[in-house]
Amino acid sequence: MELMDLPHMSTFLKHRVQCLNGPHARLPEYIKALVDDVIHIEGEDSEEKRTICTRALCQQLSDNFDDTYFLVAVSLTARRFPNKHTEIQIEENVSKLSAAAAFGSATAFQKYSKTTDEVWAHSSMLGIPLHAAAKEGQLHIVQIITKSLDRVYEPSKKEKIMYLKADRPFPER
Repeated sequence: MELMDLPHMSTFLKHRVQCLNGPHARLPEYIKALVDDVIHIEGEDSEEKRTICTRALCQQLSDNFDDTYFLVAVSLTARRFPNKHTEIQIEENVSKLSAAAAFGSATAFQKYSKTTDEVWAHSSMLGIPLHAAAKEGQLHIVQIITKSLDRVYEPSKKEKIMYLKADRPFPER
């Protein structure tokens, strides 16, 4: 990744929102590619370049958080999970994930994420901890989150059952 590529991320993130096609948007893959590029910087002064790129990338993710589709899930939670108790549980789990992400604790983040199928059921739920990690410059947590986004495209069994019981079609991914 070249340092001059980073300013274009802001434009890309805003563009993704305008031409968004639901969770099919390629934003998670784009962020994942950027993280991989930063991690694999080699050559002379590579450690310094990685540090600069990490700060710049995390700053871009943090600055553009409100302009990405990740935040959508907060408003969707009540509609997707009509049970108020489930909604509160999800919010608590997202808060725990966000705190672990901000502190850079991969162990705590992975511990909470294993018990949080509802959070992973929709990729936008991961935007809140992603933003927390990026804001604090925790690129290793951003990497864990973007790698974990691979599992979000398949709805959980619990979520499918909830939609069947509510006699609603499952939203297309």
